[in-house]
Amino acid sequence: TPENEKQGIARGPGNAFHFVRGGFHLLFIDYRAFGAGSPQCAWLSQTLASIPDRAWLGLVSHGPLFQVARPFFSEPAMVAFVKDALAKRKADFFFCGHTHNQALSTHRLTAPLAQVKCSSIGFRADAPLALEREQALLLKAGFHWGGAETSAPGYWVFELKGKRMHARWQAPGHAGCVRFTKERGMALRMVEKPSASPVPMTPFDLALISEA
Repeated sequence: TPENEKQGIARGPGNAFHFVRGGFHLLFIDYRAFGAGSPQCAWLSQTLASIPDRAWLGLVSHGPLFQVARPFFSEPAMVAFVKDALAKRKADFFFCGHTHNQALSTHRLTAPLAQVKCSSIGFRADAPLALEREQALLLKAGFHWGGAETSAPGYWVFELKGKRMHARWQAPGHAGCVRFTKERGMALRMVEKPSASPVPMTPFDLALISEA
């Protein structure tokens, strides 16, 4: 609509759209619309190609790109197409939800990609509980922090300062937070997070990792 265009929002097919704030490009995609011949596939490829390599880039999807702690919550067609697309055009972040857990992890495609899973679902009165205390993470490497859905929900705040992104996660009503920084094309650096001991993985968990 004209109002969207005034705000810099470029509509794509279906529920997809793209906008820029402070030099940060965000592409919102529908994780269920990546079947053969999908208009969203062509739109995503064209939009990625139009974004300068020097620009910050993040994709936003309801479903995750990488499994963390909960299997079978990804859409295979989306995962295959987006991984291939991001092998050609580096991205900095993949924002998602769907599993109701909080999770921060790094995955290497052509460059380190930070997947940020967030959820507003949980039990506000309960203190944040480390995800690795509740579930096997299903990752060989790259996990930084996570919060279980059976504890307090929270939110992320991102602030771009010069060449560095600063991010923090906070659970309203609870002390402490999770913080990291990231520069374009580089792996994120944790600044603050709670410590926790992971639960041991079962043979079934190990089999899921090999299929991820």
